Amino acid sequence: MATDTVEQKPHQGVNVMIRRKRKNMSQESLGNLIGLPQCDISKLENQEVIEEKTLSKIANALGCSLESLRDFDVDHAMNSFNSTITDTKDNSFINSGYSNEIHQTYNQTSPDLIDLYKTLLQDEKDLRIREVQTMEKEIEFLRVQLAESLKK
Repeated sequence: MATDTVEQKPHQGVNVMIRRKRKNMSQESLGNLIGLPQCDISKLENQEVIEEKTLSKIANALGCSLESLRDFDVDHAMNSFNSTITDTKDNSFINSGYSNEIHQTYNQTSPDLIDLYKTLLQDEKDLRIREVQTMEKEIEFLRVQLAESLKK
């Protein structure tokens, strides 16, 4: 019995968004550089596949390679890195079949791909920081509420 495997393609729109954010550039600024309105940039960032000509313009505007926008697969990179877990008892690596793939990917990783991965990690870190800050505000609010209710 043959198993059909669907090859997941990189989400080019997400790659554009990550690269744009890494450059601290707004959608409007990027649009101005390539001659598109902000709303079109927003739509492009939601597209899995972007026309090669448009993607090339975006790559030039962002100062990166066309390949980094076209071929980098965030999900694949995350799955590859997350599939290797360090065993805290003896620092040996436990893997789920991706170790050779990870080593090949690591050895062939271009600076553009590394930049994109760093941006993804920074975005995740920023999200967690905002979550913690929100929780701290909620805790402080609850402390004040508790103190007021104890005074009554």
